[in-house]
Amino acid sequence: MTAYEVFIPIMGRMGSEVNPDLFMAVLVTLSVIVVTCYIVSISHALHSVDGTTMVLAIMCVVSFGITIQTPYGFPYGGNAIAPTPKRMFAQHVMSTFYNKSGAVWKEDARLELWPLDYLGLEHIINYHPDFKKAELLACRSNTPYCGSAIYLPIKRMIRKSWSLHAAAMTTRDPMKFKLIQKWKRSEFVYRFKFSWMGSEKMQMHIQPKEGIVMTEWSLDSPIPDKIYPGDHDEHEGSHFLLYSHGYSKTPFEFWIQLDVSDAIGDIEDGMMTIAVIANYVHDNDIYQSKEIVKYLKTEPDWVTTSRAVSKYESFVF
Repeated sequence: MTAYEVFIPIMGRMGSEVNPDLFMAVLVTLSVIVVTCYIVSISHALHSVDGTTMVLAIMCVVSFGITIQTPYGFPYGGNAIAPTPKRMFAQHVMSTFYNKSGAVWKEDARLELWPLDYLGLEHIINYHPDFKKAELLACRSNTPYCGSAIYLPIKRMIRKSWSLHAAAMTTRDPMKFKLIQKWKRSEFVYRFKFSWMGSEKMQMHIQPKEGIVMTEWSLDSPIPDKIYPGDHDEHEGSHFLLYSHGYSKTPFEFWIQLDVSDAIGDIEDGMMTIAVIANYVHDNDIYQSKEIVKYLKTEPDWVTTSRAVSKYESFVF
């Protein structure tokens, strides 16, 4: 039982690409073999094994029927003592995309749904008729991390997510991101200094253009390796930064240094694309979203949802 208590919760949040039923089937099969191995010895002492075989076959059929035809086979449960919930991310995302000159070329708002298991919206859709209109969230080309605002870089684990159209809304402490200074340090080396402020939980994706390398930054930690949203080309990777802080009105300032010696294309069209995301996770922000409130009102007790209102902005520098 300890093995089941450990593995079942873990396998329930393994993402859309892993079928935990296969793993659990192997675990159950090994357990049954260990528990029933004594029957082999008993069968040698029996005059006929027909009766034993019939009993075991009936037990198998009855167990299978109970699993398929009764609520005992339902994979989720809201029992407070032994909960087995379906886990979801729900984000009200407002996205704005700026071009090299700083002009807005695209804006939209949507409700993103991220089920953490391979069943997706299969069971929950019966409680939310609007989810029948949900569309698979496609990768936005030429945007860092596919234009995703998910506040953990788990898109390779959860490749199936859905979106519904949502209304734009305002948030407290609106995010402000701007370029303070840009200067040329040598023939092929440029440095950019930025100012950034917003919510307590923010993240950034830095995606240098193809052939351009980020060599230094002002943070103490080493430059992180690129992360990728899926099976995409190498130049679509981005450096990920997660920034959390307490309540503060002081902007966070930092600089980034790029080496453009091997740049492919004209650097005047831009050297990198930066996406900044602010996540608002407090109730006074979340309950301003009509779409999230509507979702939570009809959420069954066997679903546990982490929710957020997110602002996504993409800039070209």
